[in-house]
Amino acid sequence: MHIDIDPTSISKTVNADIPVVGDARVVLEQMLELLAQDTPSQPRDDIRDWWQQIERWRARQCLKYDAESESIKPQAVIETLWRLTKATRT
Repeated sequence: MHIDIDPTSISKTVNADIPVVGDARVVLEQMLELLAQDTPSQPRDDIRDWWQQIERWRARQCLKYDAESESIKPQAVIETLWRLTKATRT
């Protein structure tokens, strides 16, 4: 998906599968409104395998890292930025 207010920019560098012309803030707000109203079109059973895979990934704790390591870990950087900015929105 490529959202851009300038129609000549859409698919200029990378081909957009879903081109959307408009102000990104407005378009995203409209998309969020639609998603909030939408009821799932697929029954939960259709995506059960996918959720089971997600649970297997979570159980592996793949983002766990050694916080005492002397080398800088990307996860530690993200955690520190999150803590220092308190996840403030700009």
